[in-house]
Amino acid sequence: MSGRPSQKSRSRADEAEINLIPMMNLLCILIPFLLLSAAFVQLTMIETSLPARARAVATDEPIPEPEEKLTLTVLILEDGMTLAGAGGILAVGGEGEQAQNVMIGKKRQILMRTDGLELRDETGQPIWGDDYDWDTFKANLIKVKLGYLNQYSIILMPEDTISYETIIKVMDTARYYKPEGKDEEEFLFPNATLAKGIVVGSVQ
Repeated sequence: MSGRPSQKSRSRADEAEINLIPMMNLLCILIPFLLLSAAFVQLTMIETSLPARARAVATDEPIPEPEEKLTLTVLILEDGMTLAGAGGILAVGGEGEQAQNVMIGKKRQILMRTDGLELRDETGQPIWGDDYDWDTFKANLIKVKLGYLNQYSIILMPEDTISYETIIKVMDTARYYKPEGKDEEEFLFPNATLAKGIVVGSVQ
């Protein structure tokens, strides 16, 4: 006579019958979402353009001549100023005369205040002294500008003893000019940068 199965053997049978279908369904739903949200390849776009020479070769256009650039520097010393050009030639003379450095000495003239008025003594007489030749300086800057129309930068290298007012006047003089035949002023060299490191006597 067979007996009834014990409670212990029935509990073991219940534990072995685990339904995994819901778990598998959940995984089948999650895996596509995980794959879609994963970034396997990241693309970055940088906007750029071909150099003029490569673009000309690709489109059978004439190759443009490279534009000559000039690093214009003004050395402001106690005895005068020096226009120096690196990377180009300063065409400041007549009949194609060119130079690398142009010396602009001081001259005896009426001293001017920062507001553009004449400097006068207690009796109302103008005060004369050795001041920078601003007219010659401006004329040479204009000649340089005519040779490098796309240049707007100038580097100022003042000596340690040069006053703040002189540096400001150099900037103002180099900011605008009036081209011939035009009524409005245009930019000369408005982007001024101050530099340091003058060695007096190093410029020939």
